[in-house]
Amino acid sequence: MLGQLQEGIHWQAGSKPRSYYKLIILKPSIDLSTSRLYFHLRQIWLLCQSLKNGVIPSLGANYPVDPESLQVLIGYGHKFFERSDLAQPTPEGMAQINRFPQPNETSERSILPGSGIVYDPDVKYNDADEEIALQLLADSPLAVHRVQVEINKYLQAMREESIPDYLPLTIAKAFDGFGRRDKRSWIDFHDGISNLRKGEERRQVVAIKPDNAGGQDWTLNGSYMVFMRLPVNLEIWQQIPQNDQEILVGRTKQSGCPLTGVDSMGTALPDPRCPVNGSKEVIEPRNEQFREPSSVVPDLIKISHVQRANHHRAPVFKPDSRRIYRQGFEFLEEEEISDVTKIGLNFVSFQDDPDRTLFILTHPDWLGNLSFGGDPNSQGNGLDRLVTARAAGTFFVPPVHGNSPFPGAEMFSI
Repeated sequence: MLGQLQEGIHWQAGSKPRSYYKLIILKPSIDLSTSRLYFHLRQIWLLCQSLKNGVIPSLGANYPVDPESLQVLIGYGHKFFERSDLAQPTPEGMAQINRFPQPNETSERSILPGSGIVYDPDVKYNDADEEIALQLLADSPLAVHRVQVEINKYLQAMREESIPDYLPLTIAKAFDGFGRRDKRSWIDFHDGISNLRKGEERRQVVAIKPDNAGGQDWTLNGSYMVFMRLPVNLEIWQQIPQNDQEILVGRTKQSGCPLTGVDSMGTALPDPRCPVNGSKEVIEPRNEQFREPSSVVPDLIKISHVQRANHHRAPVFKPDSRRIYRQGFEFLEEEEISDVTKIGLNFVSFQDDPDRTLFILTHPDWLGNLSFGGDPNSQGNGLDRLVTARAAGTFFVPPVHGNSPFPGAEMFSI
């Protein structure tokens, strides 16, 4: 029976991501067997399904709570596929070349060879490089936080009396985020509006198909998730004049209209047809044609962020089009010890081959050697550190099979 895409990948017409996001990274103890991991994941998945129905274990079904449209997705990282006793071979997209490395304290700090995005100086370990990831989406922060709390309560209950400090499975990290109704990012520009059309076009990019399944039919209609926690340095950004910001982004700041060039004075020129009469922003109705920038622009605009991140190749279902479906969630976190506030983006993309995203990050004709965009030979005033990374990971997202206890259960030798 052919599987189906997991929930939380909003490819269908009329579907949109929930407002609140959390990615829970689960780390098994070094001696946890594959069979025991299967047991715990089955229990955690049952717990999540209960919470989706509004049932908290300690309260029971007679005292339900509002689940706030909770959605749960499970993914498996590279460390999971290092296990020697799995029942299925490693999926094609989880080859080692698609793995985000750990930061090297003495030399290489890039999240990938050829990428201009580097780990923050204080990041000593890439927390997203673990075995299991749970993506949570809901309409309230409480709903996603509640899942984390209930999973932690379950794991604490598994503590062995004979070894009180031992936990078979721990929450290594939880990354929070939220969506923005204004469709802007922390740099105040419109963000993520040039995306794949909902429906079949989006599904063709997201879902694993026979031509990239490597003969593993059980992976069909699964997907791959690429996650990056990317802080943005507003101090650097605010020092850049607005006109230069617009040329770097490839859009005007206020309206979000795409740039078509610059005049003799170096002033950014938006498409004169945008926005249409009676509207102010590109996200408003009747401006749909301007959300995807034209590829017929001068070289200075071609090296802008929106042009480098999407070269408008077709057909989209082919991996070398480099089209991805991105679901971005902003974050704001405060560090109590240092009184530092970090803001940025949880970059989340789904695709049938993670190389779609990794190629964009590393190829010099795309975003390779750059943290954001522009001319690689003119990255002064800190522009090369405008965007950095806290964590990054690639995860296989198995399809849903109706008779399976949880997505991915067929990979376990049980």
